[in-house]
Parts: sequence; structure tokens; C-alpha cells
Amino acid sequence: PRSPGFLGEGGMILPLHLDLKGASVLVIGGGPRASRWIYLLLEAGAKLRVFAADLDFELKAFAKAKRFRWIRRDFRPADFEGSEMAVVATEDSKANSRALRLARSRKLWTISADPKLVGNAWQPPSFRRGGLLIHFGLPGKGRGGPLDEELRRYLKRRLSLAFGREWELLWEELSRLKRSLPLRKLLPAWIRSAKRGRVQSIRRDVEKMLRRPRS
Repeated sequence: PRSPGFLGEGGMILPLHLDLKGASVLVIGGGPRASRWIYLLLEAGAKLRVFAADLDFELKAFAKAKRFRWIRRDFRPADFEGSEMAVVATEDSKANSRALRLARSRKLWTISADPKLVGNAWQPPSFRRGGLLIHFGLPGKGRGGPLDEELRRYLKRRLSLAFGREWELLWEELSRLKRSLPLRKLLPAWIRSAKRGRVQSIRRDVEKMLRRPRS
């Protein structure tokens, strides 16, 4: 069977979704690079330990509210103990390079927020359409370059806001069918529901609403 991954530098890169709820994640850094990842990881439900001598103003408010544990010092190699993932995000590339090497030596999934460095995990280019999150990757290792960003902008223009709403409605229909049908009949019924035009008619209504001039 065809692999769901694609070839990168040195082997196959497999796209995966990670459930980080309750996972222990170590974040190194407390500046702008770290901020984005801290917000994303908190939204994902991860338990964070943040090692930094200082934090950005907004992050200090999160630390004060005990959204994560702030350790007010630079990280030490022993701090990786008990972590399931590490995010390397200081403003110093030399420190980041050292931290990445140490994390990889401990077999940790490691994300680099440093544009000069790459971990063994990264977030692909993505955008939202309603409740639908669309993300993709191109062959290669690490964060997407200009070509990935151009493709993201192209797809974002091509897929209307109604596209995300359409898939939300299909998912709602699937959830409704789950309550009344056995598994072997579920998918065929869902496909028939989509083909009946029910979702397409709603999509037209949504698109018409989006074209309506604002008062």
C-alpha cells in the first residue's frame, strides 16, 4: 500500500496528530519565540515547565495565574527528565543548538522555534476554515519555506469560508447518524446524505450571506 508519508532528507516523514492533553512538555525560553509555542501548547492541554531567567509581560500573567510552571533560571541537562517533548525557543541560537543536541540524545520529540535550527518535529503550514483545520507539507526537512507559504496563501484564497462550514455540517450529520446506525452502515449513509444536496444548499446560503454588503 502507498505510504501516508513523504520523503524528506534522510528518510520518510510521517504526518501525525499528537494528543498532548496532560503531556509533560519542557519549554526553554521566555521571549517572543517561546510565546507562540506556549500559547499553542496550553490550548492543546499540555502541562508546561518553562525555563527562563525572565518572561515576556504577557507570559508573566499566565505564570502568575499558574497556567504553567515557571522555573526562573536557564535549563540544565537534568531538567529533561520526565518530559515527553521539548520546545527550544530562546533568542540565542548557540544555546538553542546545544539544547537541541541534548534533547535529541535523550530521545525526546523536539521542536525548534529558532529559524536557523530544526528539531525532529515541527508544525506544518496551516489555516482554518470554520471548524476545519487544514494543514499540509511539502517534501523536505523542517519548517516550510517560501514555497510552503505561497501554497498556504493559494489554498486559503481558493477555499471559501463556506468550505469550512460545509465540513462542519457534514460532521454534524455523521454524529447524528452514529447514534442510530451500526458502524458497517455508517459511512454509506453519510455519503448518501452528502450527495442529497442538503449540505450544498446550505453552502450556497452561507456564500450568499458572505457576499451581502455590510450595513
